[in-house]
Amino acid sequence: MQITLIALTLTGIYDSSFYVSGTLIVLAVIIDIYEINRNADPSVKLVWIGIVSLVPLFGIFLYIYVHSDAIIHLLRRRLGLISAKVSRASLSFSADLTELKEISPNDYNLFCYLKKNAPAPAFNCGEVTYFPCGENMYSAVLEDIKSAEKYIFIEMFIINEKDSMWQEIEEIIIKKAKSGVEVRVIYDAMGSYGITSNSFSQRLERQGISCKVFSPLKPFISTYHNNRDHRKIIIVDGKCAYTGGINIADEYINRKVRFGHWKDTAIRFEGSAVSGLIIMYLKMRNLISNKKDDYKSYFPKPQETDTGKGYICTFDDTPMDVEWVTKNVFIHILSNACDYVYINTPYLILGEDLESALKFAARRGVDVRITLPHIPDKWYAFAVGRTHYPDLLKAGVRIYEYTPGFIHAKSTVSDDSRVYIGSANYDFRSLYHNYECGAYIYGNEVAQNLKEDYLATLKLSREFTHEDYKKLNLLYRLTGRVLKLFAPLL
Repeated sequence: MQITLIALTLTGIYDSSFYVSGTLIVLAVIIDIYEINRNADPSVKLVWIGIVSLVPLFGIFLYIYVHSDAIIHLLRRRLGLISAKVSRASLSFSADLTELKEISPNDYNLFCYLKKNAPAPAFNCGEVTYFPCGENMYSAVLEDIKSAEKYIFIEMFIINEKDSMWQEIEEIIIKKAKSGVEVRVIYDAMGSYGITSNSFSQRLERQGISCKVFSPLKPFISTYHNNRDHRKIIIVDGKCAYTGGINIADEYINRKVRFGHWKDTAIRFEGSAVSGLIIMYLKMRNLISNKKDDYKSYFPKPQETDTGKGYICTFDDTPMDVEWVTKNVFIHILSNACDYVYINTPYLILGEDLESALKFAARRGVDVRITLPHIPDKWYAFAVGRTHYPDLLKAGVRIYEYTPGFIHAKSTVSDDSRVYIGSANYDFRSLYHNYECGAYIYGNEVAQNLKEDYLATLKLSREFTHEDYKKLNLLYRLTGRVLKLFAPLL
């Protein structure tokens, strides 16, 4: 603004610059007041207030541009209509939670929250399988898609068409498509940028495979590119489904080394709960293609196999509303923990409420542990994440870094009973900006599987202490704190 005023003065229109300056100040105050009262994370509000107040000319333009994007408003309206329709079609067949209400009222309430606000129904668990690494999950996926008879749905943030993992899957699904199996693929343009060609979707279409690109990159700037489809979903015939942190690229199954050993996790489940991921998948496809599907025709028939112990809810989270579902699930787990909470996440960029929940749980005597990578893929995100270490350590949270390489797993387990596993990280991007998916499981033996794997992973990890943080380069620590100012908008 100051440079602008000088330029205006030199051209002899200082009086006009006075009015321009006054107008900018008034607009900045109006935006600041609106932000203070807006339903948003306090950290996000603070960043916007800072930008608009300190550099009004740039900040006001950026603010208006971001909040008036026509594409975002169109997607929000379309998704609202789709979700309303799906809610009426799908929520009538959720599990009877009467017994859960007696066992754990708080978890009963969480399932009710998810049903109303995600919206996502809860189911009795069928067979649930936990995969402690990408290699094991990939072998199971190949067997399932080879046996497909009706349809195969794939939705990924990253597909690397040059890698053997995709090439092997592609060979199978082309054969399946030619045999009459319906095959659909969705991938994110930003996540697959540079590793998937512009002709990728057309090539699959020629083979009889429906392929849709989420948020294709176009020669104009829109803030909707900031909202990425970060989900990882594979569904076969409505009989089984997969979700977790694993994309389709060779590093996820350790055929290619990028940041040391790649540690990831996923689950496979059968039974009525598969319907939850089917709903998510078809909602996304309808959103980006503006076409309608008969959801119920893809649902599995009522399963006699839903005899597993416990309950499961697969839910999605979108940036098109102000209901931060995944964050609320994380806070629920932390708030209800009595013995322990074990967390795997590749990124740790926290808002005040989630950081407070972590610290409060530790101060209550809960054994809270977080495992992060030792070899990061994004140095700046790692530097910001480490700025949280001192306060978390002071509160009693124990932090570990996976020394063999990069931990990409997105999982939380607590008290041998509560489990989250899905695509969301403990960071602003996942909790506010991306389309994510996850499974919340209560009372199933898969919790024990996650716990055992977590403790085994700790043996390969190094605990990070106050002394370790003090040894970090001063410039590195300062860089992390400066970048943290912009973390809510990254």
